[in-house]
Amino acid sequence: MLRLASLIADMLQKIFDQILHHHNLLLSTCNSQQKCTAIPGIVTADPAGQERLSYSADSALDTLPSTLDTRSSLQFLPIIERELRVAARQSRTWWRRIVTLALGTTILAIAFFTGRSWLGPGEVGSNIFDTLVIFAFIFSLLAGPLTTSDCVSREKREGTLGLLFLTSLRSRDVVLGKLAVSSLDIVLVLTGALPLVAMPFLLGGVDLTQFGRAALTLFNVMFLSLAIGICFSSLTGSGRAALGLTLLFLLFVTLGIPLFANDVFQLESGSVQSTLFQMMSPVHAMGILMDLRSRSSQMWQYWTAMVGLQSLAWGCIGVACWRTSRSWKQAAESARTTLLKARLAILRKRIDRSRWRRRLLEHRPLAWLETRAILEPFLLWGLFVLTTGFWIFQHLRRPDRWPDEGIVFLWPLYAHYVLCLWIAIQSPRRLADDKQSGALELLLCTTLAPSNIVRGCMRGLLSRFAPLMAASLTLALYGLYFYSIQRSGHDFDVQEIVEFLLCGLVVIPVQTYSFARLGLYQGLAQGNSLRATFKLLAKIGLLPWALFITIMLGLFWFSQAVPFPRWFGEGFIFGCWIGVHLLVCLGFVAHGNWHLRRNFRVLAAQIIKPPWWKRRKNRELLEPKLIM
Repeated sequence: MLRLASLIADMLQKIFDQILHHHNLLLSTCNSQQKCTAIPGIVTADPAGQERLSYSADSALDTLPSTLDTRSSLQFLPIIERELRVAARQSRTWWRRIVTLALGTTILAIAFFTGRSWLGPGEVGSNIFDTLVIFAFIFSLLAGPLTTSDCVSREKREGTLGLLFLTSLRSRDVVLGKLAVSSLDIVLVLTGALPLVAMPFLLGGVDLTQFGRAALTLFNVMFLSLAIGICFSSLTGSGRAALGLTLLFLLFVTLGIPLFANDVFQLESGSVQSTLFQMMSPVHAMGILMDLRSRSSQMWQYWTAMVGLQSLAWGCIGVACWRTSRSWKQAAESARTTLLKARLAILRKRIDRSRWRRRLLEHRPLAWLETRAILEPFLLWGLFVLTTGFWIFQHLRRPDRWPDEGIVFLWPLYAHYVLCLWIAIQSPRRLADDKQSGALELLLCTTLAPSNIVRGCMRGLLSRFAPLMAASLTLALYGLYFYSIQRSGHDFDVQEIVEFLLCGLVVIPVQTYSFARLGLYQGLAQGNSLRATFKLLAKIGLLPWALFITIMLGLFWFSQAVPFPRWFGEGFIFGCWIGVHLLVCLGFVAHGNWHLRRNFRVLAAQIIKPPWWKRRKNRELLEPKLIM
């Protein structure tokens, strides 16, 4: 399977080499034509080799645009060639494909050995196919935040975007070149993993048409995610802001649009209105793809969803091209923007003159600096007010059916992970940016101790996010109260209420605190806020779920040889989930606290170390070799 993936990658590389070869031939042909026959009306060459001016200005105007159009149609290819040469020198480009294929093979083996015990031969292939498609869908949806969310904004911060426009490149050449380069590695990874999706052919239950539709859907979802990432990367110059906006917009189009269609507008599932309203939602497209097998959906709905994904993606690319052509210019601010900034400055001065702000400046200057932002608290509380208004509106309209079981038990987790994502973006920001700019070393030269810096940053984070977390839990408790009133005359499961309270009062506060506390250490250790954010999400957000799923699969396989005891049930599974989350969070927090107390100054002045395998390789290269 790895050999097949490498063959596909080599085939795509050869195709791209042929395109570059034809492009170079075209440029050489254009250059030779300009030297020999040249452009009438500019410069011509006689057989003796002496240049002379041509006076045919009309013919020059007729010939010049065609030549320029021929050369400008492929001007984004040199950008792709340059970026590909840079990526080819990085070892992660090749390791990423191997890790993806190994992970896909592991998922394939788990799905096969898990489903063969109670499913038939044809159903096993269908189950494996659905599992692989779901994991590939998640991977495609995260392609934009992982690759293109910082490709244009990084050029803005480094000041190199304007240099690109000093050449004959246009905004569409820059955007398409960056999009192609950033997405090529992800596309090759997905292409190499597609043979794994085709493995269920050998088991039956899946035909070639289903495989083709699945591949088309996954590539459209990936294209949409990449387009959204480059769109928000062109709208802002901050990598953190671009990443946050990309994730929020993806969350809205993925889950928000179906929520409005089903709960707010109550559109009938499968109707024309519902299909057109959700045509830009990736989840809706995946739902139609899964329903085509049972023939509960029709082909026109599938193609409508594909057109909707493509339309939204090309709209985002158009916005990125329009914004990139103007973002590098330092134009004068409009009167409205100047007035808005002046009013925000006046509001900030009034807040800073308050008594509690002056007291905070005297005792916790880092907390005072961390809480100076005005727009972010308004945005967070604005989202919470909108959510509360939506809850009240739905409860007043359907008091006997709202909130239902799914909203009561799943909404706290959605709100919790959105808040944790926001904390993961903001918590490493202060120490990482100050370390990168050198301001942290100057700060350590003052009388402030490292413990005071950590406490100040931590207090600033808690003052911003702790009240919002408490308000979200209060809203969830009110939803649980109304749900218990609805179920008062029916069978009421007390165990669900206990599990809900343990999750809301134990796991959610501990994990939220872990994101904030460990984010300070990751920002100090990494020196780059985006890298620290990704590592923080992997350690606190993804690792507990991966360990929990691994433990459950191990227990399931062990149960095939030894029967389960009586105490193994839903309560035991929920206890394992709580235990894994608490152990992982508390372990990483203890490790981060130890480094923040013992090695704060060392980490502040430390250059980022390469990974252990690179250090070992460099050590082997530097060791003297004995010549026998």
